[in-house]
Amino acid sequence: MSNISRFTLYLMLPTLLLLFSQATYSQGVRISGFGTVTMGSTLDSEKPLGFYKDDVQFKPESLAGVQLYSDIGSKTSATLQLTSRGMNDFDTKIEWLYLTYILDRNWSFKVGKFRTPFYNYSESLDIGYSYHWIRPPQSVYIPLFNNMEGASAMYRSVYGEIDSNLQLFYGTLHETSPGGSVDIDFMAGFSWSLQKDWLSMRASYFKSKVTIPAVFASAAIPLLPAEANPMAMPGPPGPEMPKVSVSVANAILPQGDSATNAGIALKAEFDDWMVLGEYTHNKVDDSIFTNPVGYYVSFVYFWGKFQPHITYERFDTEPQYEILDMVADTDPVKPLLRDAIGRTDEDKKTYTLGVKYNLDRGTAVKIDYSYTDFKIEVNDPVRPQLDAGVLSASVSFIF
Repeated sequence: MSNISRFTLYLMLPTLLLLFSQATYSQGVRISGFGTVTMGSTLDSEKPLGFYKDDVQFKPESLAGVQLYSDIGSKTSATLQLTSRGMNDFDTKIEWLYLTYILDRNWSFKVGKFRTPFYNYSESLDIGYSYHWIRPPQSVYIPLFNNMEGASAMYRSVYGEIDSNLQLFYGTLHETSPGGSVDIDFMAGFSWSLQKDWLSMRASYFKSKVTIPAVFASAAIPLLPAEANPMAMPGPPGPEMPKVSVSVANAILPQGDSATNAGIALKAEFDDWMVLGEYTHNKVDDSIFTNPVGYYVSFVYFWGKFQPHITYERFDTEPQYEILDMVADTDPVKPLLRDAIGRTDEDKKTYTLGVKYNLDRGTAVKIDYSYTDFKIEVNDPVRPQLDAGVLSASVSFIF
């Protein structure tokens, strides 16, 4: 974490906790919470997919959270969110910690750690009760990070019958993900939402400078020289595997590279139907990152307490074969590197059929079946890409 962002958060934490404690004796702290218990299985011992294998698992996608909100003054408020995730052994961490200042009926400002406004369901991504799937389409909702440390400005306005919400943001992020360290030296961008009656749309764009783990190119890691490989381990006895040069390693690893993310979303709500879709394009310059395009379209029917739905999604990647131009044809590492780059081809289609049932006020039961069809199947021990389906059930709640 950068010195500035670490100092800012460490300074804000006791300040906000003091404000919350004071609010307890004055205006009061509003507490809300959410949680999801999810079980899933591929039903096939030879075809794992995502977090799941043939045995039923509960932890990977189960979570719980609590949010504390308090008005500090007439225009200032504080928000704190704590979340525990099964994939992290339910360790509790501060995910949101920010102050909000409302200037007038149009402008508001936020500073601290908060959710990045990338997608339609960014703000409620952890609140499973807020959407019809068990998990939002992974072809779009697969960022290496969901939060940022910085500031944002929001401008709300009305143009005729159109409601407009424009958000500008700038910040950094330095944290550890399941795949390794994620370091965002800066990110700056906007999101803009428009709504008129039954139709709404959303556009977003941001630019950043990133260092992210090359978990999507695991086959290339053993080819990196020790001085460029943060995951270097002693090799087995026998001839050493050929290595790429340091310059090629720098072209492979996404370290301090410029990145962009662009997205657009549309949603149409009728009497008993809802149709929605999102499209995103992520790009990291000068690296083995595959610059994926992800999109989906989903149809939902509202039938009493039931919400049956069907979703189609695509994930298209661009293996960075141009890196091979930096390696001589006679170099023994070239065919190994070509194979490693080829393994980053993760083009796939996913079909999801499911139903959400509103069991009670604030509680919903969901059942989903998702089938993923890879363009190229790869039986990789680290990141297998095998055609498989996942049957999942969950209970989501809010309070």
